[in-house]
Amino acid sequence: MAIDFLAAVLAFFIILLAAREIGRHSTFYGLPLISGFIVTGVIAGPYVLGMLDEGAVSGLRFIDAMCLPFIAFAAGGEVRFAEIRHRLGAIFKVILGIIIFVIPISFTAFIFVSDTIPFVAEMRLREIAACALLAGIILTAISPSTAIAVIREQRARGSFTQTALGVTILMDAVVIVVFACGEAISELLITGAVEGISFIVFLITELLINVVVGFILAWILKLLFGLRLHATLQSTIVFLIGYGVFSLSQISSHENWGGMPISFFSEPLLICMVAGFSLTNFTKYRAEFIHLLEHASPLIFMLFFTAIGVSLRIDLLEETWVAVLVLIGARFVGMYIGSFAGLVLAGSSLKHSSLLGLSFITQAGISLSLAKEVEATFPNWGGDFSTLIIGVIVVNTLIGPSFFKIALKLSGESRKRKKELKRESQDSVALIFGIDNQALALANQLNEHGWRSIVVTNSERFYSTATGMAVDVRLLHDFENNLFDQLEIGHVDGVIAMMDDETNYQVCEMVYEQYGIRHIVTILSDRTLANKFYELGVLIVDPATAMVNLLDHFVRSPSAASLLLGQEANKDVVEFVVRNEDLHGLPLRDLRLPSDCLVLSVKRRGQLVLSHGYTRLRMGDEVAVIGSVRSLEDIGILFG
Repeated sequence: MAIDFLAAVLAFFIILLAAREIGRHSTFYGLPLISGFIVTGVIAGPYVLGMLDEGAVSGLRFIDAMCLPFIAFAAGGEVRFAEIRHRLGAIFKVILGIIIFVIPISFTAFIFVSDTIPFVAEMRLREIAACALLAGIILTAISPSTAIAVIREQRARGSFTQTALGVTILMDAVVIVVFACGEAISELLITGAVEGISFIVFLITELLINVVVGFILAWILKLLFGLRLHATLQSTIVFLIGYGVFSLSQISSHENWGGMPISFFSEPLLICMVAGFSLTNFTKYRAEFIHLLEHASPLIFMLFFTAIGVSLRIDLLEETWVAVLVLIGARFVGMYIGSFAGLVLAGSSLKHSSLLGLSFITQAGISLSLAKEVEATFPNWGGDFSTLIIGVIVVNTLIGPSFFKIALKLSGESRKRKKELKRESQDSVALIFGIDNQALALANQLNEHGWRSIVVTNSERFYSTATGMAVDVRLLHDFENNLFDQLEIGHVDGVIAMMDDETNYQVCEMVYEQYGIRHIVTILSDRTLANKFYELGVLIVDPATAMVNLLDHFVRSPSAASLLLGQEANKDVVEFVVRNEDLHGLPLRDLRLPSDCLVLSVKRRGQLVLSHGYTRLRMGDEVAVIGSVRSLEDIGILFG
């Protein structure tokens, strides 16, 4: 038996290695990371490749006990009242609307399609109602991690974005509490052990006890973080504490306190969520706790979601696909109506109210955790129920991000980089925003290398001084709107911001969002602002360190530094963009370059490609070439 268990663990470890790679590649196609983990588990599971049989899969259920508490910790840690307190009214109204509409609509849909669900066929009406109630509650859950990822990708900002994010983050905590109540009601419907007012009293008492245990657990974690242990040891202890809470819940589920059906650890997810919430909002160890969660989450999620894929019963999904589609539709309708009603009651505009429901399609961590919790609590039918609900969740996970992106774009709060404007000529154009002679010197140097440089300034004094020089200088007081129209230019290849940090960021953000310009350079005085510029893909020159770095390169790589600074006679390094369609797909080894030129690098979609003779060029590639000035001019014609 022990040998079988070890063999199953070893096989699962091999599956994890594949899941890591497939999950990483799934993001290249715009799919969530967890979808790759689940798909890998399904392929390796009993119903496709059969790397693990059903017996081995059942032996891996300890993974749920290890991962579920951690996911609940993370759900509690996401709720930070300081960040959402100004919108709590609107957020709670939307959450209330979602609960009021999603649960009844999903409940009704489940009852409606119950005849098509094999494991429900032999159930009594009370048991079917219990399943429908649990399904309705789980389908109210949303995915904070996916929502945050989409918001970051779209660089969205505004009231709509903040409301959607606030609802998404707080919803997990609310769903866990509602699920605890729903689970107790489902047990009552199935067993009929406790009836009347006594059930409500016992339920409220048990929930309050579990909340208190959660605060006690937060106090224990606070003491742990106060010890300043090594990060790995700290993570291991937190992991074991969570596992201990889940194990105690399994043990205490069969115990009564004082003859009453009350357990101190009946809701492990609620306990861990309260602990995470308390530690984040009421202690000074918020940063340490969040840091721990961020570093441990990739491994935990890979374990949990791969295990879900392995345990997924494909044969059952084949029989229940109609029910899956109906539940997806019912949830969509409930989410849309509930979100619309809640935001209208909060006094928001009809435009935002009509779009908000599209933000909440995605499901992931907590919803899957609750499905696995049902499996543990109701072993007779919980596994089949879990498979059905996971089928719904997986589809919502795949389609949800696209709906959220649409909502952000229609709301006008998406600030993602626009596509670059189509070139109207072959000239390379640089916009230089500056107020001193450095801007003029840079423009002159770029002009000497065949660029067309335009210096843009908001200083009338500098403009009057520069007028009449051999540099195109434009005076603009507003850098925010219709810049290209004001300058009467069609396209720009590069932007250099040489003003104060605030104005530089305004310029960089504007050209990034409105014109999609990829080559943006700025001079930055305050290094604490660097991350804001890096998010826009801006190349930063720090005056405080630029000279030191330059001298360092002159010492360690004098030839390379001299080449880059144009100090080598008749030699230069130039970066060309592949615009000649005849070069598309052509290997570098077949590229007819002058004998005194060499390709240094190839950059594709913002990423450096490890180039060699067999690297094939693609339209839009940025190719850095070193060679003589005359030969580089010829190459410029070749690349188009």
